[in-house]
Amino acid sequence: MICEDKEPVALVLGGAGFIGKALCKALAVNYKVICVDNLVYGQYAPQGISFVHVDLSKSEEVHQLIHAYKDANIQVIYNLAATVGVHNVYRDPQECNNNNLHIITNSLDIMKAWPLARFIYTSTSEVYGSSENCVETSNLCLPDPTTKRGTYAATKLAGEYCVACNSNNYIICRPFNITGYGQPSYHKMVIPSFIDYAMRGQPIPIYGDGSQTRSFCSLPQCVYALVEFAKLEATNLVVNIGSPNKSCQVSIAELAHAVVDYAKAFNRYPQIVMTSHPYGDNASSLEIHQRIVNTDYLCELLPDFESKFKTFDLNYILKDVHDYWQSCNES
Repeated sequence: MICEDKEPVALVLGGAGFIGKALCKALAVNYKVICVDNLVYGQYAPQGISFVHVDLSKSEEVHQLIHAYKDANIQVIYNLAATVGVHNVYRDPQECNNNNLHIITNSLDIMKAWPLARFIYTSTSEVYGSSENCVETSNLCLPDPTTKRGTYAATKLAGEYCVACNSNNYIICRPFNITGYGQPSYHKMVIPSFIDYAMRGQPIPIYGDGSQTRSFCSLPQCVYALVEFAKLEATNLVVNIGSPNKSCQVSIAELAHAVVDYAKAFNRYPQIVMTSHPYGDNASSLEIHQRIVNTDYLCELLPDFESKFKTFDLNYILKDVHDYWQSCNES
């Protein structure tokens, strides 16, 4: 139940993760924020935010969470909780599959507990497969289920169906390669990895010929969109989250060269090396060749989005990631 005379509450599932932590801080301006996480990667809860240690894949813990906050004026629920990263999928696809599906099914009970709250679900751009113009109405594409590559995307797409079937007040978000300050190394995302190689003077490895093309988006852009989505009058939407800035749409080879150029200012001169895929030839054949965001609908919903982040280009992202690398390695 939403009560206008009580303090508004935002419940952030997976709130101690890379995006979740920044989101909790941004939401704290207008809400009492409750961060829910199991801290499975050894991360820490955001400071100054109410924190509840819950494994969202375990139904009994979720029911305890619901009981503890049943009278809270929860107006918006964000679900960012999941096993993420291609590396983690290949390392243990069964864990990724089981964890993500359990989180999805348990989140249905959370939706039921606060049926009037807006439910904002972070899916993934991977549900598009390979496309040079990923529009929200595009046909979706997943790899063969006998392969490991599509496990993450398949569970996220299952989550989209669950949300759409069980909530009357939802927004499904499909983020495109969110990166920036605070992104941890254990997920082995490409820009933090390339920055780490470059700053250590190590070769930057590219799998295949490096022609795989991606859209990157800064953390502040993503967080801003997520916060603003809670304010929209329109609901039951599917929206991409990505950068309209064309410099953020690059091939992996172009990205590697941009990192090399960036590193020169710090007297680092890394080499770029072509190498085989670490998970074998089959994994290489399943690599998504291109996935380019279309942000027309995002900018229609948030008219100031493009102008607000006009200077957030690829160089901004590289500096942001490098600043975090320095904070971790040179303190």
